Formats: sequence, structure tokens, C-alpha cells
Amino acid sequence: MGLSTDYAGMQLTRPAARPRVRAAGGPAYGGRPTRRAGSRRRSSPAAGALRAGIGLSVLAIFLTGAGGVALDTAYAGRALPAVHFDAVPVGGLPADQVRSVLDPHLNSFLASPAVFVLGDREWRPAAAEMGVAVDSAVMAQDALQLGREGAWPLRYFGAVATAATKPSIPLRASLSQGQLAALLHAIAAEIDREPVNAGLQVRNGQLVTGQAAPGRKVDISATSERVSVPHSLTPQRVEVVVASTAPVVSDAAIQEAQSQAARILSAPLTLRLGDKTWTLTPVQLGAMLEFRRSSSTDGEKLTAVLSEPRLAAYVKTLAGEVDRPATDAQLRWNGGGATVVRASADGVRLDQPAAVRAIIAQATGEAREVTLPAAIARPAITSDPALVAGIKQLVATGTSKFAGSSPERLNNIQVAANRLDGAVIPPGATFSFLKALGPITKANGYQEGLTIQGDATVPGIGGGVCQVSTTVFRAAFYAGLPIVERHQHSYRVSYYEQDGSPVGFDAAVYDPGVDLRFRNDSEFAILMHAAVDTKSSTLAFRFYSTNTGREVKLTPQKANEIKAGPKLPDVLDPQLPKGTRKQVEWSADGVDATIRRIITNGAGGPTISSDAYFSRYVPWREKWAVGPP
Repeated sequence: MGLSTDYAGMQLTRPAARPRVRAAGGPAYGGRPTRRAGSRRRSSPAAGALRAGIGLSVLAIFLTGAGGVALDTAYAGRALPAVHFDAVPVGGLPADQVRSVLDPHLNSFLASPAVFVLGDREWRPAAAEMGVAVDSAVMAQDALQLGREGAWPLRYFGAVATAATKPSIPLRASLSQGQLAALLHAIAAEIDREPVNAGLQVRNGQLVTGQAAPGRKVDISATSERVSVPHSLTPQRVEVVVASTAPVVSDAAIQEAQSQAARILSAPLTLRLGDKTWTLTPVQLGAMLEFRRSSSTDGEKLTAVLSEPRLAAYVKTLAGEVDRPATDAQLRWNGGGATVVRASADGVRLDQPAAVRAIIAQATGEAREVTLPAAIARPAITSDPALVAGIKQLVATGTSKFAGSSPERLNNIQVAANRLDGAVIPPGATFSFLKALGPITKANGYQEGLTIQGDATVPGIGGGVCQVSTTVFRAAFYAGLPIVERHQHSYRVSYYEQDGSPVGFDAAVYDPGVDLRFRNDSEFAILMHAAVDTKSSTLAFRFYSTNTGREVKLTPQKANEIKAGPKLPDVLDPQLPKGTRKQVEWSADGVDATIRRIITNGAGGPTISSDAYFSRYVPWREKWAVGPP
């Protein structure tokens, strides 16, 4: 198509020059020529060329837009020509086919390794393993939009331009920070190394030093920052960031402990007590040596010391060789006073805590000898003439009856009474029945008898010992001594009322925990004398001392009596002989009982003190055990 103009082929001529007329008061030049009436203005060649170019441009734009419309229409729902991804053309394909073309390439990318590097070591996890994911569906939509960006009419020009620009589909990738961190932690497990603290140990008496060494640790955060979200299929190469970790205890921090340990192990250590000596060799000292970590302003450090528990265990073995218990005096009443049948003797006791401290203090010194501290062990009961002289008369008696006791029960009464016969209670001392008696075991001569345990009468070692505790309680009661601990029985026991004593005048003991205790509040020692009369079935305890002039009056009281009720049904005992019957519980009425004690200074004198002992006894029903039919 050609272009035309109204002025084509016309020749332009310049008008003849006219003399300039100077207007009055005006400039000599610059006057504007006047056009003749009816004359036509003519264009220059440059103006014509401009108008021609504009026309051509408008025509080109029109033709390009028309071509873009045609191209966009022809490729509706499909990618425009020349659209590609990583040299893979997808022009003319709909979205689902674009995905089909892209997926193999993207999957290959996800399976391709990234490279994590530390020195000459490499880790090559697949891109998917490090948390990379791609979205081919979005990329397919991107493919259809390329060349169609912008509003009309610009999008049509873009469609035409794709042939020249050859647009590439952007990689739509994401990166999971959590999955990346998990991968880096796995890598770190192969790289990380704990620092080695400087240390000391002893082998066969010799000091061995362990040098400190730094550790290393992967900086997960800093390494993660070096990993970027992929924008292309090019594999990433990432330098792993590693930080050095210093040991907590440095070589310098063990120097003091090293010096201390060297002094402790420098030579044997001699222990002395009197004419006895013991030697701790460097090997033995090394076995007791321990290194303790402590904090200071300069950081952690070690100190070397002998272990107190280990040294205490050793000193305890020395005490077994050194200690000699004091010997208590043994006294007997001879009818007119106390007689010493065995004199008291001092003992010796190693002061174990002080010995441990002395050894520790001397172990780091130059002098290699320790004098062990010991103390004199004094007897609780001495044969001091003044103590013996104070035991000169009977001050109180306690008695009870045990008629009908089994042979086992009688044996236990005799064993317990004999152990307490001759016991001495020094002035101001508190007497413990169980402590003075010792363990109630077969090894000490006790046999199995009936005992009250909880709410039943059952066989037990030492049945009958309560006969002895009850009798001792009565003697202490009548001596006017302060009762520190006393317990009642669960139910009334007929033995303790055989001699006419009031209900409630008993004292139960059970090892462990149920004791009888009273205090000698006088200025004189008390000698206990036990007597068992099997003919009259009587047990007596007599207290000998200096009479303090105390008079004791007992007043009993009962309330809330409850009958025992009918006997319980028989129970089968396979241990009994066939067809035999054996009584295992005895009938006893329930009652609340109180015994009151008034202590006066002499008969009819002023009251010194008064106290009361309350007991609640539950009703107890008779029961028999029978052998197999």
C-alpha cells in the first residue's frame, strides 16, 4: 500500500524580497512580513516526511495488534509459541499437557543432589530430602499466561512478541525450613564433636594427665541461611558452617589439682596411735583420691582431695582394731548393801570424724605422719565407792503372779528377769526396758509363746516378757520415779490381776517401738534385783538405793464396763493333732481403767506430785482352735 499527500510533486517558490519598513519607534529589524490577501500557505518537505512516518507507524501498530488478536485467539487455552522451560518447549500445549511435559524434568531435579561441603567431606542429599518442593500446576498456569500479561491492547502485542522474546516459565519452588533443619542435624551428627576436658586420674598410685581438646559443632542456623529457595534447576553447593567449642576444663585449670595430687601421692602416710602404727601407701591413697570440679571467676577448675566417705570407711576398720568398750561394774545385793562382783574399767574409742579430718589435713604436707585422736570411753556404771555406798536399802518392790503359764512363757519370764537382775540406774539416767533387755530372739534364749499383736493373740518369740515389764513398772511406780513411757495391753490379761492388783496396772512392751521407760530423779543409783519363785508363781523386782522418804498411794478407778460376750466359733488349725482342741483366746470384759498415784514426802506429809495412767481395754471373746476331724 502506498502513501500519498496533496503536496506531492509541487514545486515551492520563495516570494520576491520586499524592502523592510521601519515603524516609528520600533526596531530596525524584526518586523513580520505580511501575507497577501488571498494567498495560500505551503508546507515544508520535513513536515511532509513527519506526517508520512506517523502514518506508517499507525499502520504498523494496527497490523501488529491485528496479528496479536489473531494469535491469541488461535492459541486460546494453550501456551503461546516459543514458551519454554529449561529448553523444553511447551508452546501450543494446554495446561494438563504442560504439566505432563514438566513433571519428568521437575522430578529429576528433585532427585538430583545438592552438595553440602566441609573441607574434603561432602554430603549429597536429594533436593527433596533437603525440603525442596515444586508446584507444576502453578507452572502450567504460568505457561498459559506468558505473553498474555497486561490489559487490552497491550496483551495482544505481547502475544506477537513471544516469538522474539521466547519467554521461560519461572520455577515455582519452596523450601521447608523444618525439613532442612532435620537434614542439617543429621549431618551435624557426623560432624559434631564434644570438647575434651583436661583431666586427672590415678593408676596404681601414679598420676595420669589427660590433655584438653576443643570440640566442634555445626551452626544449624548459619548454614540454613546459606541455602536459598531454588530459582533454577542448577544444584546448590553449600558450605557447612562449623564453630569451635572450647572445653570446660582447660589444661591450665588442672594445674593446681595436679600439684595437690602429686603431694598426696609423694610418699606413704603413717598413722600412729600409741604404740600402734598403720601405713597408707600411694596406691591406697590413690584409691581414695578424688578430683572435684568447682567454678571460679576464671572458669571451671579441678582440685584434688581425699574422699571423705572412702577415708571414713578405712578409718572405721582402724576403729575395729583400736576401740575397746568400757566395762560396766556389776553389783549384787548382799542383804545389807551392794557388793561389786565386777569392777568397772575405762575403754578407748577412736574419734573417727576427727581422724578423717587429721588425715586429710596432713596428706598434702611434707610431714608424712598423723597422730590419730582417741578418747577415753567411760563406763555407764562405775564401781566408784561413792556410787556403791548410795545403794544401801530397799526403796520399792513390784510383784506379779504368773500361775497357769505355759513352759515356754515361764522360760521367757526367767530369761528376761535374769537379764535385768543386777541392772543399775545411775542418778539422773533414764532406764529403757528394751535397751537394758537386749534383742528378744531365740539366740538369746527366748522361746515361742503367745503374744498380743494387733487384735489377735498369736504365737511369737518372747511371749511372757510383758510379765516382766509389768512387774518392773510396778516397782518404778511405788518408788515414785517419773514414768516417761508406758503402754497398756489391748485387752485385760488375767495374769496381771491374779495377785489382786487393780485392772490397768500393767505395762506392755514390743520390740521395736513399744517400750517402758522411767527416770531416776534421785541423787543415788538404783540397783534392780529380780526374783522368780516358780513354787508360788511369783515374780518380784526390788529396787535398792537410798530412801528418799517418798510415800506412794495408788487409787484405782473403773468405768464403762462391757461384757465380753459369748465365745467365738471354733477355728480349724491343721497344725493341731487330729480331734484336739486348744484355747487361743480368753474371755475378758472391756473397761476403762485409771490408776492414780499420789506421792507425798513421808507418811501424811505434803504432796510432792500426782499422776494418772488411763487404759481402755476392749472386750475379748473366748476362742478355741481344733485339729482336723
